[in-house]
Amino acid sequence: MSAPEVRPLHPALGAEITGIDVSRRLDDDEISLVRAAFDEHAFVLFRDVELDRPRQAYLCELLRVPDHVPTEEEAAALAGQQPSFWISNKVEGAAGPFGALMFHADSMWSPYPFEILSLFAVDVQPPVTPTLFASATRAWAQLPDELRARVHDATAHNVSGPEYLPRRRVEAFQGRLSQGRRDHAPSFEWPVVRTHPRTGQELLYICQANTHSINGLEPEASEDLIEELFSYLYAPENVFSYEWRDGDLVVWDNWSLHHARPDVELEGPVRTLRKVFAPIPPRTANPSMPTFASAR
Repeated sequence: MSAPEVRPLHPALGAEITGIDVSRRLDDDEISLVRAAFDEHAFVLFRDVELDRPRQAYLCELLRVPDHVPTEEEAAALAGQQPSFWISNKVEGAAGPFGALMFHADSMWSPYPFEILSLFAVDVQPPVTPTLFASATRAWAQLPDELRARVHDATAHNVSGPEYLPRRRVEAFQGRLSQGRRDHAPSFEWPVVRTHPRTGQELLYICQANTHSINGLEPEASEDLIEELFSYLYAPENVFSYEWRDGDLVVWDNWSLHHARPDVELEGPVRTLRKVFAPIPPRTANPSMPTFASAR
């Protein structure tokens, strides 16, 4: 195998790493390189990979916790808590089988959002619907000072899906929305500006699919401010459209990146991605969280 190399994919985010076999445990030098690339680009891609769910979980935990290398037992336990999570238009019971997804950060509506997400392309057939990524860190860095000052100490009310969003935003969305299947409507308030727990960078912590409103503002004023923030967050130059192919493994930072997708058709080409995330949220501390072992 050639020497390890990190190749940026887009000015806003993302890097492809070559020369490292991620189907096995990594050595110290490889770990240092992958962690540094992840902290800099928030998204790492490995192509032509063959790996199982525990190895995918190992990489998630390796990148989530900077001072610990997960054991095989820890990786297997994490994978075992989510043994059948798929994003697919063909796998029965899979998540998001059809429709478009607004930009979101998984579980922003919870006190326990995921920190790391990963998808592995098990079976994708062209033309493949891409996944779109946007950098909340870059967006915050590019906000005008006046706009930063307006939101720096603000908080936002976040809901679990577009069915709970202001009608104005949903009606303006172009596409058939994929709707979650929930028998509860959890929500949570987060600061609009957060400090990344690992990198120390400030980031804009609102998103298209989950942020209902800015606290303390009238509904129309709140939506006006949110739209202004979104004009930076989802500006074309801040969005990376990622085109899948079989054997692709992507791991990204759910604090600093949002993801979305255009419409997926049930009758369209196969699009089956294996999903692994970390950490598993403490269900006993938040009973409204779904049971991920059975979620699809």
